[in-house]
Amino acid sequence: MKNVYEFINWYYGEGDNFFIVAIDNKTNAISNYYHTKSSFKKYYEQVLLENSLWNKSLYFTINSFKAKDECEINETKKPRKTKSNVSHIKSIVFDFDEPETSKEDCVNLIKTLNMNPTYIQETSPMKFQVCYRLNDDNIDFKEYELVNKTLAKKFNSDINVCSIEKVFRLPFTINHKNGFETRIIKIDIENSYDFSMFSNKLNQFLVEDEKLAKYYEILKNKNRKNTQVGSKKPKDSTKSITKKTPVQNNAIDFNEDVYLDAHLIAKYQSLLKFNKDDASVADILYIKQRAKDTDNYDDIFNEIITIRNILEKPLKRDLSSYYDDRAQFMY
Repeated sequence: MKNVYEFINWYYGEGDNFFIVAIDNKTNAISNYYHTKSSFKKYYEQVLLENSLWNKSLYFTINSFKAKDECEINETKKPRKTKSNVSHIKSIVFDFDEPETSKEDCVNLIKTLNMNPTYIQETSPMKFQVCYRLNDDNIDFKEYELVNKTLAKKFNSDINVCSIEKVFRLPFTINHKNGFETRIIKIDIENSYDFSMFSNKLNQFLVEDEKLAKYYEILKNKNRKNTQVGSKKPKDSTKSITKKTPVQNNAIDFNEDVYLDAHLIAKYQSLLKFNKDDASVADILYIKQRAKDTDNYDDIFNEIITIRNILEKPLKRDLSSYYDDRAQFMY
């Protein structure tokens, strides 16, 4: 396997629909392109131009989406890259993005699972993505996310990419954050697994690890609140919340009082400053620090959303999924 076209041609089946996502390195503008294998072949040269000449980093959806006429559409009448448009699961991927520990974590994953990956990709110097192809055609979406997130928690993989609609870096393309050409360092296309192998492994880990079991139960309980993927309307991040301090009234509605002392805002600002104004990183560090003072995650999450609005850094992601993704950092 030598290039993007060969990878896409191998990874997807003839009936698969997928997205190629291009992110502009200068403006952070995101373009989602819905494809079949035939349409990708037609626009392959344009994809290469976006990556090589137009400084756009490229990603692909690891799972397959519904046919175009069955998809929810956006305002331009194009399919949306959402959970509700996913048709079936194709792989489970672990994303190791901490250069200091990624290699060790990657080795630990493979050794502990005792399962050889379908492929391993280096996405940046000492950052890796490990992909396992799955045999099943009818994996339950919620069960997949629950197992994926909990295993990611155990192996220090990025939990924020465990939702079924997420994207991963496209092999053989340039990562324009640092100019690194992503490369597959190991591949065995014959390696594929039943999803039950991962869920069975997880069950063993839950018996052995009390903290992991607690995290698993938190995620599982949240899943019970929804009847099916895509059925629950996301919480509106523009609703007001009762507050004891004169902050802006566009925080989320969790029906909780938010007590915002000045030192909490200062703490968050300090985290922003020392993390190059990256609010996502600041959120994680803030949760970890505040977890030492309180075990009420709802309060902490409310604080973050309120502070973000005060600092004019409103959350742009789906509120419900972001709430779930960040819960892991309480433990």
